[in-house]
Amino acid sequence: MGKTTFKKRLAIGVMSLGLLTGGVFVGQEMSQQSDSPTQYHASSVTKFAKTTYQTTANLNVRSGASTKHKVITNIPKGTKVTSDSRIGNWYKVSYKGKTGYVSGSYLKKVAASSPTVTTYTTKKNIDLRPARSYKQKPIVRIPKGKTVTHVKSYGSWTQVKYGSKTGYVPTSALGNKKTVTVKPAPKPTPKPTPGMTATEKDKVMSSVFKKVQTERYNLTHYVSQTGETHELASAGMSFGKNNGLLMLDITWFNSAYGRTSDFGKEAQDELKRMYAKYTDGIQAFSTVTVGKNNGSTLQKEFEKFALNAGSGAKSVTKTIGGKKVEFKSVYPDFYITVK
Repeated sequence: MGKTTFKKRLAIGVMSLGLLTGGVFVGQEMSQQSDSPTQYHASSVTKFAKTTYQTTANLNVRSGASTKHKVITNIPKGTKVTSDSRIGNWYKVSYKGKTGYVSGSYLKKVAASSPTVTTYTTKKNIDLRPARSYKQKPIVRIPKGKTVTHVKSYGSWTQVKYGSKTGYVPTSALGNKKTVTVKPAPKPTPKPTPGMTATEKDKVMSSVFKKVQTERYNLTHYVSQTGETHELASAGMSFGKNNGLLMLDITWFNSAYGRTSDFGKEAQDELKRMYAKYTDGIQAFSTVTVGKNNGSTLQKEFEKFALNAGSGAKSVTKTIGGKKVEFKSVYPDFYITVK
């Protein structure tokens, strides 16, 4: 995609969203700053699952998502913070009772720790009781040398699980503490749906996309408020090998997926319809490449990648339906390539 084409498309996109929101739409701005290297500041809020990050430098927390907003506090290097939304590359965080925005260029995602299980061996025959008191009638007698699983500690009493029963035992009766990491069972790799002919695949793609030539399709959306039709994505296929390339416009996808409450109801409804169109397009693309049953997995992995692309994720490869699927961000487009 050439620079001239992109500028025209971006200009049309900004104008259209401006009209949708009654003129209340902030465009992108590029600024040189001390908090972060040169970057683009997008206006729409992107929501995602609550994630823990660690600061890689002493970080300013600002009252808004740009360096034009005042600093309200500072976060020391190495501090862990959580966030579930961002505006462009500015992440909303809370620190010591103050909430504001920090540059994502200085946040490092903290990997989730693996679950652990702690066990003990009984030193003698002991009673498992329903509450932390010797006056409670025992649930069951646990013989000496048996293994129990730790649930929670209460000083002189410990809550444990023995077989299918859970109760309390004296902490002094437990020994040989062991803590092990629980490894999750590997997920089976789903297989693509076999047997579709090129004609059937073309029918699936043409039901959502506009066919422009053999194995080449465009995804368009009609904006009712402006009377304009915009190209949201395009796909090039290789039906014989179940391969394909799907390009999605970053500006439109982020606006549709992370629609902000700042938009009015009409704009919200329009962006919901746009997101539904994206979903239909991704599902059709998935059906003819990795299989219909893997469509939700492909869309989930793509949206996870798209959320992280602003903080530096440029290319990720996953195995979906037995195929290698690459998610890539090269502004102004996202790429989904099935190899």
